[in-house]
Order: sequence, then structure tokens, then C-alpha cells
Amino acid sequence: MKILFLISAPKISASSRYRVYNYIKYFRRDGHICHVASGSWNWLFKKHSYNDNLFASLIYYFIQFTARFLILFKVRFYDVVVIQRELFFYLPPIFEKAIKKINAKIIFDIDDAMFFADQVSYGKFYKYLDLEKAYKIASLSRHVIVGNSYLKKKILPFNSNISIIPTPVDTDRLIPFQKTSNHNSMVVIGWIGNRGNLKNLQMVGNILQDLAKKYNFTLNIVSSDKFYLDGVKVQNIQWAIDTEIKSLHNFDIGIMPLEDNEYNRGKCGFKALQYMAVGLPVVCSPIGINKDIIEDGVNGFWAVTPDEWIKNLAKLIENPTLRQKLGRHGRYLVERKYSYEVTYPELSKVIVKAAE
Repeated sequence: MKILFLISAPKISASSRYRVYNYIKYFRRDGHICHVASGSWNWLFKKHSYNDNLFASLIYYFIQFTARFLILFKVRFYDVVVIQRELFFYLPPIFEKAIKKINAKIIFDIDDAMFFADQVSYGKFYKYLDLEKAYKIASLSRHVIVGNSYLKKKILPFNSNISIIPTPVDTDRLIPFQKTSNHNSMVVIGWIGNRGNLKNLQMVGNILQDLAKKYNFTLNIVSSDKFYLDGVKVQNIQWAIDTEIKSLHNFDIGIMPLEDNEYNRGKCGFKALQYMAVGLPVVCSPIGINKDIIEDGVNGFWAVTPDEWIKNLAKLIENPTLRQKLGRHGRYLVERKYSYEVTYPELSKVIVKAAE
């Protein structure tokens, strides 16, 4: 079978990497022919996405638009087309509709609440967003793959052929690492993510400042941008694919604060899964799928109120044995439910059926 994967961004994007690229070796192992088309390159995506470079962004969108147009001439030669998220950010689904006319066998993969957007983040460009795009693409598709039950509920009125396949983690690449520590060691509380989500750390800013008055810890931020907090020792680490695992291994505790809003309810909990894959305990906001991934007190802690954040982080700072125990349980859950060995058979079944 010949499969065309049309992805929203190059491999450097976590969504593209974990929901498409990492699956390719499994499909090829089973004899399928796969072509992945992102419409651009990693280096240009970085300049466009990480540096607020208007010239780079214009080039990025020009290159991507051209690539999307040219791929239309090849679509007919594939048995099925998998569209990951969307094909052009600031346009309605014109390319998706064209593909539908050429090749009706479309699978739509969505792992974020694309139907909500923060007006503050997009500013004057907000008015150009088509917040109905996900619904429109879903209605064009033979099958829709979503990352969680919240997204399924949103998409269901537009397409009843839906499968929930969570974003998996590469358990061969993300492996536990036991740090040498004692009661005098500096504990590292860590956060990893793209710069657009750094704003979620603001909701625990006062909590971390209060905690720093009593405990000796460092806050490690792994991102493409920097974060600072008065009164807290912060180490900003530039995110890169090659150093991502090393950065995670330097953490003792992983945190995932989230504001309770519609967009965050659509998240797939990937940050928490990364922490758990390397054997870290997690303290997170019990928003959306986080409530399913984290079992409070077993593989991590839920925290809603400031008191809960302080209490749970203090427990983990004070008790290395508890950190190790929760980390082991988290790793076990990831291996059992969120590894590629678990999710690939489900994805393969959906794609093969859609191609019939």
C-alpha cells in the first residue's frame, strides 16, 4: 500500500515527529510505501517559529504554499492520504478540498483543539484564522484520528468514523536515568515545551517563589525561549532534538501546569508522558487527558490550588525514594498504554481499512 502523509510542519515539530515520522519505520517494516511531505525544512521552520522573523515567516509560507500546490499532482498515485492537523495555517481548507476531489481516501489526524485560539497570542492575525477548519476537514475525511476523548466529542457531529489514538512516546529512545543524589543535592524541577506554552508557568510563579524560600532547588526550562522568575534559580536550556533526552535526565521532578480552558482540555498530555517515560514523577493540573494519564499519588500528583502545588512539590523535593517510586509507576504506564508498540497496530488498522 502507498501512503502519503501530509504533515503540518517539519520533523522538528513534536506533533509531526511523534504522530507521523516515528511511525514510518513500522509501516515500512510491514511492506508499505510511505512518503512524508511537510512543505518546508527544519531550519526554515525554526527561523519562522522561534525567532519572530517576519521575512523568514513570509518565505516559509511561500515555500509551503508552493509545496502544497505541487503535491496535488501526486496525490492520485497513493492509496490513502493522511492529513496531520492542517496544510496551510492561515487559509481555509482549500488544499484539503482539492485532495478530496482527486483522492477521496483521506484520513484526518488531530491532536490539539484547533477550533480554539488565543486572540492575545495571534494579535492582528487572529481575524485570519479559520477556527472551523478542523470541522471542515473532518467532514471531508473517510476517518478521523484524535488524540483524546475531548477531541472526539468535538469532531463527532462532523464525522462519526473516529478513532482515539493517543500521542505515543518512543520508549526505546526516552529511557529512565537514575541520578546520583543525596539529601544535600540540588533538586531540579523541570519543564519542557514550546515557547507558546511558557505562559502556563505564570500560574505557578508565586508558588515556586514561595517554595524557593524554604527549599534549595533549580527550575530548568527547556524551550526555544527563556523564562525568568524573581527569587527562583532558573536555568534556561535551548531545546534541541539531539539534547532533549539529556535535558530530561537532568530533571528530578516534571511539572505541567495548565489553565483550565477549552484549548488546554484538548491537549494530549504529551509533556507528562515524556516525563514519565524517563522515570520522573509528575505534578500536573488535572485538565483534560491529564486526569487519565496521571493517577494521583501513584505515578504523580494532581494539583489545582496553590496549597496542593506546594504540598505535592514539597513531598517530592524532600523524598528521593518517593520520586523513584512514582517514576517507576509512570514508566510502567507509558510502556503499557502509550508506546508505539501499542499504538501502531491501531493506527495501521485504521489506515488499511480507509484505503479499501
